[in-house]
Amino acid sequence: MKRKLIALLLAALLLLPCGTLALSALAEEYSESTGRIALRETDDPAPKGERNKSIVVTLPMIALGDAPLYELTVTPVVSTDLNAFPFVVDRLNYTESYPGGALQPGQTWNLSYTFMVDNYATRGVKQVDFELRYRVGSATGEWEQGILRVFVNITKGYSPGGGGGGGGLTVMPKLIIESYHVDKDRLYAGESFTLTMRLRNTSETESIKNLEIQTSEVTGLLLPAGNGAGTMFIREILPDETVTQTLTLQSAPDAEAKPYTLLLRFGYDGGTSKQAYTSETSITLPILQRVRVECDPPISYNIPYLGEDYGLYLNIYNKGKSTVYNCEIRVEGEGVSMVELYFGGNLSAGGMLSADFGLMIEMAGFLTPEIIVSFEDIYGEVMEVRFPLELDVYDPGGEFGDIAKGDGGIGFYPGGPDDFKDPSVNGETGGSWWIWVVAAVGAALLVAAIVLIATRSKRKRALEL
Repeated sequence: MKRKLIALLLAALLLLPCGTLALSALAEEYSESTGRIALRETDDPAPKGERNKSIVVTLPMIALGDAPLYELTVTPVVSTDLNAFPFVVDRLNYTESYPGGALQPGQTWNLSYTFMVDNYATRGVKQVDFELRYRVGSATGEWEQGILRVFVNITKGYSPGGGGGGGGLTVMPKLIIESYHVDKDRLYAGESFTLTMRLRNTSETESIKNLEIQTSEVTGLLLPAGNGAGTMFIREILPDETVTQTLTLQSAPDAEAKPYTLLLRFGYDGGTSKQAYTSETSITLPILQRVRVECDPPISYNIPYLGEDYGLYLNIYNKGKSTVYNCEIRVEGEGVSMVELYFGGNLSAGGMLSADFGLMIEMAGFLTPEIIVSFEDIYGEVMEVRFPLELDVYDPGGEFGDIAKGDGGIGFYPGGPDDFKDPSVNGETGGSWWIWVVAAVGAALLVAAIVLIATRSKRKRALEL
C-alpha cells in the first residue's frame, strides 16, 4: 500500500511540471495572453478611428490549457486619461459575460465593442486594456484574472493649437475671422439679423478642407433664426484666401439689454497633411431693448403771475422691458426758467414716475415755452419727449392786476388744441374776462328794460279801451 502511494505521488510530481510547461509553451505562441486566454492574430491588429466617430474594437480570444473557464467576464479599463481610454464614456457598465457557459480549451470567443472616439483624443496609437475574470476547472473553481491589451490607431485626432500628432514637419493652416458685420445699425431683442463673416486661411501653402463651424451662446438667448441650424460647412479654403459666410440669428424678446458673446468653434482638416485641427473664437453682439416711454401732458391748477412760481406735474411711464436712466425735466423758452432742476433718476421696466416741478415766471404776456422730459438708454443715448405750453402771464402790478389775482384759478391742460383750456390763462381773451361779466350784466338789464316797456305799453292800451 505504501508503495502505491509513493508511486502516485512521484507520477503527480512528474506530470505537474509537464502540464505547466505545456500551458506556458502554448501561451508563448500568442503575442498577448493572460496565460489562460490569448488573442489570436488578425489582419487588422490596430483598428483605425477618428475623433467624434465610432470605432469597433474586437477581442478574438481563445482558451489555452486543458481546463475549461467558467463565469468568464471581460471589462475595458475605463480611464479619464484619453491616452489610455480614448473614447467617450457613455455607459455605466461595460462588462460582458461569455454567453456559452464554460469556455472550453481551444474554444474561441470574438467579443466586439463599439466605442465613440472622444473629441479631444489626440492622433496616434493608443493601448486599451481589458480585464478578464474567470473560474478555472469548474463552476466552483478558484478565481483568476488577467489583462489583455488591444491597440487602436487614432488617425484624425484633436490638436490643441494645431497638428494632430505624429512625427515630421507639418504646416498648420490657421483660420481667422478677418472681419464681420451685421445688416442693422442696432440689434433689438426679438428681431432677426444677418451676421456676415469673412474667414481667412492665413497659411501660404496649406489649404483648409471640410471646415465645420458650430455656433453657440451660453445664455441660450441668441439662437439661429427660423429654427435654423447653428452649424455651417465650407468644403475648402485655399491658402491665403478668404470666403464669406452668413448666418441669420435672432435674440429672445425678453433678452436683457447688454452685449452677448457668440462662440464659434472651428473643426477642419489640413489639405495635404490630412491632420485634424480645431480652434475657436468669439464675436460680441450688443442687444438692445426698444425704449418705450410715455408721458402725460403737464397739468397745473394755477394761474401764471409774473415773479411767482408756477407749479406743474406729470406722470412718466416706462412701457419697455429695460430700465431707462437719468430721467430729467427742464424747460426751454423765453420768460421762464426751472425753479430747480428736476432729476427723477432711473425708471425700471413697467414703472411709473410722478414728477412735481415748478417754473419761475420772469416775463408778463403771452409765452410759449416747452417742457422737455429726457432719459437715456443703457448706452447713454439721450431721448426726449416735448410738450409745448401756452401761458398768458399776469402782472399783479399792472392794470386789473388785483382783480385778476383775486380769481381762484381754473384747472387746465396746456399744450394741446384738444385739451380743455381756461381762456384767461391761455390768452384767448387777452386777460379781459371782466368785460364779459359787464357785457352779460348789461345784456340782462337791456332784456329787463325791453320787457318792462312792453308790459307798460300793453297796460296803457288796455286802459284806453
